[in-house]
Amino acid sequence: MRQLIASILVIWMTIIPTHAFASLDTLDDGTYELDYTVLHADSGSASIANDYFEKPALLHVDGNERMIQLTLNHSEWTKELQAPDGDAFTDVRIVRDDRATDTTVVQFPIDRSLDEPLPMKMHVLIDTMDPVYDHRYTVRLDFDEASATAADERAFETAETDEPVTTEEDVESESAGPSGFITSIILILIVGTGVYFMMSQRKAKTS
Repeated sequence: MRQLIASILVIWMTIIPTHAFASLDTLDDGTYELDYTVLHADSGSASIANDYFEKPALLHVDGNERMIQLTLNHSEWTKELQAPDGDAFTDVRIVRDDRATDTTVVQFPIDRSLDEPLPMKMHVLIDTMDPVYDHRYTVRLDFDEASATAADERAFETAETDEPVTTEEDVESESAGPSGFITSIILILIVGTGVYFMMSQRKAKTS
């Protein structure tokens, strides 16, 4: 009897860690760090593309909406990255492109469970290689649900505003535009009128 109870306890302690973690589908609103590996399309081994992605990923949960954010290194090589959208694939959204560090932050919505690896389509072009490396292929992102840990909300970056930014050069060019030209004409007329008036006064005194 004691052996039976001990066996049940061992099995229970083994099961608890596996199920203690809630599925990503039941996470509260917020931002989470999530480990993942980039796999080959048809095997469980890591793809060479795994080295092109920084870890961890960020998962942002807002009600029923879930968004994944990834950071690519050597991003100059990745010419195209597409995420699943229903039965098709669509381009991921670029959040930040830092050419100085050759990194790009991208994001895309999740419309399915992450229990299974998520297929992604890539186009990688490395024209500095000889011969040139130019390939299109499918990889799979294998997310480790058990690794999900709460992260600072500010870690999840937002896209830059679409509103045009006015620079000092723009201000200078605007001042040289129609409004600046009209102002210059008015000043010339005022100065010219003043000079004409002074000359008229001098002629009146000498006559």
